[in-house]
Amino acid sequence: MSDALQTSQHQIIVTRPVDQAEPILQELAGLNLDSITITHLPLIEIVPIAFKVPEVDFDKAIFVSTNAVNLFAQWERLANCSLFAVGKATATAIQTKTQQRAEYPEQMNAEGLLSLPQLQQVDQDKIVIVKGEAGRPLLQQELTQKGAKVTTLDVYQRKIPNWALQKNIAHQLSTNNIWLVTSAQAIDHLYRIQGLSEHPNHRTKLIVSSNRLAEFANKKGFTIFGQSSGASDLQLVQCVKSLFNH
Repeated sequence: MSDALQTSQHQIIVTRPVDQAEPILQELAGLNLDSITITHLPLIEIVPIAFKVPEVDFDKAIFVSTNAVNLFAQWERLANCSLFAVGKATATAIQTKTQQRAEYPEQMNAEGLLSLPQLQQVDQDKIVIVKGEAGRPLLQQELTQKGAKVTTLDVYQRKIPNWALQKNIAHQLSTNNIWLVTSAQAIDHLYRIQGLSEHPNHRTKLIVSSNRLAEFANKKGFTIFGQSSGASDLQLVQCVKSLFNH
């Protein structure tokens, strides 16, 4: 990999949805690395969906993304809840909306949430998980097994990008492109849009944010160019910095 870094100009393609990419784009540009250019091509479109909060006095509310926070409007229903967030950015969004502190794990994913001390003894607790449609079921399954009464509230859908974006993404086939992805759905969309099922030896390069994503990507023939310690902007930027400073 070091030879390639020394001889090639690489393009880092940030794939976060619209309205979520600007901070990391600025941070990457601020690295001032001559060997890379930065592009934004979202692989997921966030589409709000109608929802209704059940008439339940919840004990705890868990938000799995900043999208979930930004698209949830009935905060008065959660006034007496303990609030939890998947990571720091989501917790910050909750505090901005409510002036309330949300607990979040150092390991910013479902596994990290489940390891929080406050979510160990939840028997008979009424918990609502605010999330996107068709997300990972791990939180609901594990909390239910612990005896909690879990309600899931889907407030948005993750869809494949519009046709104009798909055409642009489909043309990005250079071996010097490195796609920065933080979800299995983004990887799946890239695989579909570029028709990579017809090219099993494609070796498209990714920077991923977890072992789980690395395993998922490897099964589809992707090359793991780098892996960050987590999905936050800071962790992703640090990964890129480490890769290209050597």
